Amino acid sequence: MHDLASILDQPLHEVRTALNAITGFASILGDEIPGRLNDHQQAYVGKILGSADRIQRLINTLVDLAALESGTFRLERRHTTYAALVAETVQAFKPLAEHKLVRLVVDVDVPHDPWVDGPRVALALSNLLSNALAHNPTGGFVEVKACIKGDELITSVTDGGPGLRDDDAERALAGQAGLGLRIGRKLIEAHGGRLGVDTSLGNGATFWYALPLSSALSIAA
Repeated sequence: MHDLASILDQPLHEVRTALNAITGFASILGDEIPGRLNDHQQAYVGKILGSADRIQRLINTLVDLAALESGTFRLERRHTTYAALVAETVQAFKPLAEHKLVRLVVDVDVPHDPWVDGPRVALALSNLLSNALAHNPTGGFVEVKACIKGDELITSVTDGGPGLRDDDAERALAGQAGLGLRIGRKLIEAHGGRLGVDTSLGNGATFWYALPLSSALSIAA
């Protein structure tokens, strides 16, 4: 039986090759090397590059998932300013939130610089934000909070959506309700942490992850 990494290897190589061509030609157009573009044309080029970037992030997610499930995944931990990590991650979702008239609230109180793989933690947080916005009604809210409780660094994403039944919540945590939560859980677990959800039908949902302080906080050598 083939593992996920071997199944994805050739298709992802072909997708990357095609994506590089799309990005390259779009960048040439955006730099106006063949000739000047009007504002509308530049906007279209921007949309092409933005979509290409999203596809690239999806490819990276699939590669991470394949590595996690094959046991070849390795974290690259660095001292990370956590408030900046959260702020940059949330910033990427502001256009979508504004489009849906969803209010984004951020409250981070983490006085330490965690020793984490910042891009992978940001990806886990991005998946929770994407999930929250997808299930949030127009005019709702999404609240991101991060703080230290006991011996853990806790980050939560709360939405004003319809909430989940117990069985749906269990399916989500098991990775059966979408690739985003599946990869997010595995990335957090790779840090020695855990991912959970507090929800009830009709009362929104709070997805959260906890990173252990023993490994998440930097220690001066």
